[in-house]
Amino acid sequence: MNDPTQWLKTRQRLLRQIKSQVNELLGFDNTELQSYGKGYHDEFQKSWVPCKTQDLITSMIQTQLVLGGDFHAYSQSQRSHLRLLRSLPPGLKVTVALECFSSSDQVHLNSFMKGEVSEKGLLEKTGWSERWGFPWEHYRPLVQLALSKGFKVRGLNRFYEERTVGTLKLRDTHSAEVILKIRESFPEDIIYCIYGDLHIADQHLPAALRKTFGQSDLPMTVIFQDSETLYFDLANKGLEGKVEAMRGGEDKFCIIGSPPWVKWQSYLIYLEHTFDQDLEEDDDEGNFDFTDHLHALVQILLTDLKLDVDVSELAVYTASDDVPITQEDLEEEKILLLEEMIARERSFYLVERSILYLSRFSTNHAASLAGMFVHFQLMNLKQLPMSFPGDFTRFIWIEAVSFFFSKWVNHKRKPESLRELKARFASSEETSLREDQEPLLLALDQRMVDMLKVISKAERSLKVIPQNPGSYVEASRILGSILGEKIYRAYKGSQLTLLELQELLVYDISQKEFADFYLEQVRRFESVGSVEGLL
Repeated sequence: MNDPTQWLKTRQRLLRQIKSQVNELLGFDNTELQSYGKGYHDEFQKSWVPCKTQDLITSMIQTQLVLGGDFHAYSQSQRSHLRLLRSLPPGLKVTVALECFSSSDQVHLNSFMKGEVSEKGLLEKTGWSERWGFPWEHYRPLVQLALSKGFKVRGLNRFYEERTVGTLKLRDTHSAEVILKIRESFPEDIIYCIYGDLHIADQHLPAALRKTFGQSDLPMTVIFQDSETLYFDLANKGLEGKVEAMRGGEDKFCIIGSPPWVKWQSYLIYLEHTFDQDLEEDDDEGNFDFTDHLHALVQILLTDLKLDVDVSELAVYTASDDVPITQEDLEEEKILLLEEMIARERSFYLVERSILYLSRFSTNHAASLAGMFVHFQLMNLKQLPMSFPGDFTRFIWIEAVSFFFSKWVNHKRKPESLRELKARFASSEETSLREDQEPLLLALDQRMVDMLKVISKAERSLKVIPQNPGSYVEASRILGSILGEKIYRAYKGSQLTLLELQELLVYDISQKEFADFYLEQVRRFESVGSVEGLL
């Protein structure tokens, strides 16, 4: 098993590096803002203990006022609130109050909720891009949930040109006044506020609320997310993957949903991507790429797992680059598949061209791609196997190892279980096979082929013959993520030694005996995690 001390050091170093890059991109003296943030950091110097998510939900219902911390650039942060709102018992009256909208935008929000204004119209009328700027896609599900559940939606914010301690405090006061008006208008509602994590520290928005309401003991549930202090305290005890929430007082909680470097990486990627969009094409000083980010992730994998590969060819392309995949010496089938992967926003490593294509600006995609690079270097493989159906199981193994590496960086990442996939397929009311169903049906068929061989050594060919060769790639991603999850659990559970893992990673999948190797691994990891619903 890996050295836990080294594990912590590499991730703390990565976190420091990412934060340093964030500060460099923000490009201002944030001394004042750091003083505002001190109250947030002080929150986690107190005693915190693990708790159940149900404890949090019970507190929400009892206090009827919830301050939910938000990390704006990280979609999982908003999804955490979405899950909590979905978990509320039916029939409760709820107002979702959002920092991302100004209170002066309420007329436009009301029109949208009534169906009088389109989504595009709402964003234009509220000046979303200019005032807020973070991806609307992160917040849309919250508004859609409110529409489906009959929840009210209210804007909380007041926007200022300058971002100083003074304007932050003014915003806290203004939001507290808006929340009081909501309480006076809808006294029976649970008011669920989604506001920046720093703001919900006790001396900021909660203090403003107590003053505005005139109650020194105002009941409220405060929900932080992904505290670095709490995460690394848990990691020191080997509990970082086992605790979902912690409690720091009667009605104060922290969701442990993601490793801290993952959320900060999301902010860095957001900053670099949005900043790069505003640059002139000939501005050499602003031509950002993601090679440095991939390099940092590769170094974590190499250090933790005691691997050694040449990183000199590591260079990253993104959707904004002209990706050279049309050279004459690439097979037409491979070119078409790569073009489809680009269209589907799938990352890949075209080893023949030393092209690492990062399709999406997310830590999971970047970590998967970094893992794929390491895997190919360890195998010393010079071609990406994409001749289907012959390379189907090879591609599944590539995706499995890639998922394992991404899981190593973000242990909270989850694969889609085959039970969920079967349920999705069964829920379709269409009799004809849709394009998006073909990979799912192929994955289920390959699963049956593998299980027959493992259980009874019976041979059966695939019955599903895809019309679109790209379905092999998508099915490989599905099955690979499930197998990769099992490998991760086996290693973390000491069922797989470091030496055994290294032997798996260096195995050359171009060998004729690969079919036997693949079946051996399916059999070897079949029982890992099955009780938790992967199958």
